[in-house]
This record gives sequence, C-alpha cells and structure tokens, in this order.
Amino acid sequence: MHTHRHKKQPCPWCGYNLDAVTNAEPGIKGKPDPGDVSVCISCAQPTVLNDQGQWAKLSQAEMYALHPDTLKILTRTMKIIRESPADVRGGGNERKVGK
Repeated sequence: MHTHRHKKQPCPWCGYNLDAVTNAEPGIKGKPDPGDVSVCISCAQPTVLNDQGQWAKLSQAEMYALHPDTLKILTRTMKIIRESPADVRGGGNERKVGK
C-alpha cells in the first residue's frame, strides 16, 4: 500500500481533518486523481476527489455506479473502519475542524 500526504482538508461528511490517502489496491502509487474515491478514516463515509482537488461527498447513486471491483473495495473499507475502535480510526480526535 502507498500513502500520499496532502494539505489538510475537512471530511465533507464529519469535518475530520484529512491529510493523507492510502491506496487500497496493491502496486498503485502516487497522488489520487479527480474522480478517485476514498473513505474517511473517522466517519467511514465515502468521498470522491473533485476537479478542484477537494474531497466531496460521494452520493449513493454515484457509489452504486462505480465499477463492481471498486465498489467491493470501497464497501469493504467502510466496513473495516466502522468496526475499528474510535481511537484507532480517529473518532473523537482533537484534529477535528472547529475543535
């Protein structure tokens, strides 16, 4: 897995300060491109990188329009984060926007 650090920006769902993205697919390196999807490490909600380089909410319709392999990785990642203890995934962390 490859982790790419980026300028902090709030999760569009929960406001958690996101500063990195880790690729879930082996062998892929580099920064994410517009249209790439991710999952917030704090709230486990799906996001998509927009043309301005900001993470935006991924709607349910957009989510189910993804390639089946991508959807499988996305939903598996969401499940893993949701089942992780809050202190591991960032919930309740002082890095939240406005805290």
